[in-house]
Amino acid sequence: MIRWPADKSDGLGSTSRITQLKTCDVNTTRGPITSINVTNENSVRDYFSTAMTDCTIDIPDIRKSRTLIFLGGTAGLRIRNLTDPDYVTTLLQQTRAYFGTLGLLFRSPENQVRIIDGSEEGLSGWITTNILTGELFENNQPLQTYGVFDMGGMII
Repeated sequence: MIRWPADKSDGLGSTSRITQLKTCDVNTTRGPITSINVTNENSVRDYFSTAMTDCTIDIPDIRKSRTLIFLGGTAGLRIRNLTDPDYVTTLLQQTRAYFGTLGLLFRSPENQVRIIDGSEEGLSGWITTNILTGELFENNQPLQTYGVFDMGGMII
């Protein structure tokens, strides 16, 4: 979960003061999201409920309806989509349905819960790493940033 002030620009015209508040992990003892055998809203709710409760409990009630939520499926879902697109489509639909019940800002389900491509995944990792380490906005040295190498479960 990340936070930034309402005035995000510091006069710079860009988001410059992002703070990571916490990490809310899903219960991965059951495996990745693709380990859900029956893709219905209850199974998706069971998969995400601990993490969603952990994250949303810290959001003040007055701000929940203005708090965006996103889920970007990565390599595991990209590969599963090649072999079983019906399963992945249903899984994404049920995840969108569940996220729609959380009381958060969720106006564009198709864009807020989707499979992202490898380039977007890599760029997101690089931006996140370099904002959180202060290299992009605090040190203002965009050419002196950290590189990111992700060797996740499905990426080589």
